[in-house]
Amino acid sequence: MIRLAICLMCMIPLVSLGLTFIMPQQQDIDWIESHHWKHRLVVISGSEEPVIEQRSRFLELEDHVLERDLLILTIIHPPTDEDQDPNVPDPGSLAAHLGISSSTFQVLLVGKDGEVKEHRFEQVKPQEFFSCIDVMPMRLAEMKQRKAT
Repeated sequence: MIRLAICLMCMIPLVSLGLTFIMPQQQDIDWIESHHWKHRLVVISGSEEPVIEQRSRFLELEDHVLERDLLILTIIHPPTDEDQDPNVPDPGSLAAHLGISSSTFQVLLVGKDGEVKEHRFEQVKPQEFFSCIDVMPMRLAEMKQRKAT
């Protein structure tokens, strides 16, 4: 985690100068691995308009997203520097890691274990993913623990 923070701090001057900085692939893997057991991911990939629309649907329900430890990530095709999600250090590596091999619209739900739980090729009602999450054993344990405190 410290390596990622140092790397990101080093990137700030380069980005401000308009230079492109390519992070080594191992750090991309480390970034993905850093979310295991901490966050569930919703990865939305495709052309700009449907991706932004889908992301907005999730962000409108921010309390539900936060309650389920979700990170909403986007990968815009075709890739341009100004459209890419700043929370994703290397969209290409993330896409490859998750098996996203085309610019076709896709929404993936990735569990805290790093496994893809749902893979859809159409717009999704966030409640469908929330329902899927809410029956996962880890989520049931989280709800039980939160209720006890």
